[in-house]
Amino acid sequence: MSSDLKNKSIDKSKLTFQKESIEDVWDEFIRLGGLHWDETEQFHQKPLNANKELYFHYSKIGYHLLYTIRYEGVYIGHAGMYYTPSSMHSGAAKATEDLWFIEKEYRGVFFKDFYLWVESKLKELDVKEVSITTKITNLSGNKAALKMGYELVSNEYIKRI
Repeated sequence: MSSDLKNKSIDKSKLTFQKESIEDVWDEFIRLGGLHWDETEQFHQKPLNANKELYFHYSKIGYHLLYTIRYEGVYIGHAGMYYTPSSMHSGAAKATEDLWFIEKEYRGVFFKDFYLWVESKLKELDVKEVSITTKITNLSGNKAALKMGYELVSNEYIKRI
């Protein structure tokens, strides 16, 4: 992967978006998960400790959906979504972001295309509402959410006990 990707000509025919089983791509998923954690999750003050068995279980029952992006076959990003076919509050299908992450050198190039593709897949599941979170320190993530049509509707407060 080139760290100077923005200055290169990008062949979009080498780009692949797909839904994949987390069981099949765990090592790639957790590698990017670690990068995501290091970049945005300093609040936790501890290393990533993803629960592999729970991820696999949620995937098998259809609760965790994993959408991936590959460039020239290399896993460069993913969107993990928790899918609820009928919200207990509204009755509508809902998707809640587990994590969105694309490696830094690819973000400005493919983010919007990937996002719109994931959104189209969620619409196929009759999802009516998508919820995402970004840390207040993640200025580029907050800006991207607003550009993609998200509305800021709540604040989240966390207390360590």
